[in-house]
Formats: sequence, structure tokens, C-alpha cells
Amino acid sequence: MTLAAAPSALLVLFLVCAAIGGPTSGIDPAVAAQAAATRASSPGLLHAALILTDLGSAPFTLGLGAAGALLLAIRHHHGRAAILLVTVIAERLAVDGLKLFFGRARPAFDSQLVQVHNLSFPSGHSANSLTAYVLVACFLVTGRYRTAAIVAALAITFVVGLTRILLGVHWLSDVVGGWAAGLLAVMLALAADRRLVTQEQ
Repeated sequence: MTLAAAPSALLVLFLVCAAIGGPTSGIDPAVAAQAAATRASSPGLLHAALILTDLGSAPFTLGLGAAGALLLAIRHHHGRAAILLVTVIAERLAVDGLKLFFGRARPAFDSQLVQVHNLSFPSGHSANSLTAYVLVACFLVTGRYRTAAIVAALAITFVVGLTRILLGVHWLSDVVGGWAAGLLAVMLALAADRRLVTQEQ
């Protein structure tokens, strides 16, 4: 698959997750049942998930985007700073709108364990963390450490997505759809950055 075809592939993946996922799918309820069994048998893992899931929360992702944009502005990369901040905010708003559009109910989660107040698809934590962490890695880290930073950002995003499934607040397809949405937002931001660089040359 060429790089040019990647956005289309991500969109198809997102739509497939939207169409066949959720409580009536074959795999999502089975994964949710396994997550429930893991919660019951591994309290230490559950405790870790409750902590790590916050890495995809609004304070972390919006704060990271704002801090990254500020650092870029201090370095006089004002266009890139704007792209980062606008993308992080716009992606979050878009995901909130998509939740309302698709209207998918969440799994039967323990409301005393974790609090959520919106719908299920796509996973905001998954989309928001991928967008914020990967873009910060792409825009702020240069040289030989850039690849390692991107890998670390993807690892954080992967862990955040797994915590949403383990905590029982999202279906597997919610998380995969969230990752697809976040990666699409990253690709759009990088395309805008490339155009900005071309215009400045």
C-alpha cells in the first residue's frame, strides 16, 4: 500500500469498525467478556489500567498539545504550532461529534470503577492520545531520536487503548476505530505541515 492510499485505508477501517462492531458483533462481546474475567482475576493489572488510562484523557492530551504548541512558538515555528494545536482540538471535537452520530452504547461497565458520560464509538481516549502524542513526537523531536519518540508515542497510545478495553468502557472496535481516526488526523496534520514548509521555501 502506498502512502497516498493510507488515508483511504484508514477511512475504510474506521467505517468497518462502525458497521460491524458493538454489542451485536461476533468478536466485541467475546473480548469484553475476557476483559471482565481479567479484571476479576488481576487486581494489580486493573489498578495499573486505572492509572494509565488517564494518559488519554482530556487534561493530558489537550495539555500536551498546548505545551507542544507553546514550545514550537518559542522556537519561532508558528505555523507548525498552529497546526499542532488546531489538529488536537479539532480531532477531539470531531470524535465527540462522531459519538453522537453513531450512537453506539458502551459495554456494561462498572460505574463505581470508572466514570464515563458519553457514547462509545469511536474511543476518544484512543483517538486523542494517538493524535497528541504522535504529533508532538513528529513536530518537536528531531534528528536520530525522532523515530524512537514516534515509537514511544505509538506504544503509549496502544497501552491507552488496551486500558479502555480492560476497564470495560469500550468495545475492541471502538478502540481500533479511535486509532484509525487519530492516525488519519495525524496524516492530515503532517500533510498540512509539508505544504507549509513548501510555501516557506
